[in-house]
Amino acid sequence: MVDREMYLTGGISVMVQREDFGIDYLLPQGTDEGGCCAETCASIAFLTLAQRMLHLNLDSRYADFVEICLYNTIMTAMSLDDKSFTYINQLASSKTNKNVRERWFCLGGYLWDYGNDVKGVFVNFHLYTSAELQFKAGYSTITLRQKTDWPREGKADFK
Repeated sequence: MVDREMYLTGGISVMVQREDFGIDYLLPQGTDEGGCCAETCASIAFLTLAQRMLHLNLDSRYADFVEICLYNTIMTAMSLDDKSFTYINQLASSKTNKNVRERWFCLGGYLWDYGNDVKGVFVNFHLYTSAELQFKAGYSTITLRQKTDWPREGKADFK
């Protein structure tokens, strides 16, 4: 899928007519050129798959896919007020398919990159943004704070 159905932006080539994959390497710039739409929901699904693969194997390629999909497709599909999204993420303008921000959305874009198991607590950091995380481990609540101005500064502080 990455080699044959994915744009450099992280958009996944989904045929807008059937919501499935088309011919390998068919990556037109807009829906007027062949029907592919780089659907936001497909990028979220791929991000979720890459994130789960990252838990199984800490391979940086999976983190790269998470970053590409999140920053270049999913976040750019959201409106500034976070109340609407674009379903289609074309790279070119279209006469027939305008990029309209819809109030509905197919699924959530949640990153679960922490947890606990019988060996203990784990937290994987692959996306550097200021954040606070709280979760339960046994009878305790763990709070982790990350502060950064990355990439302007080359560091991230954890508390």
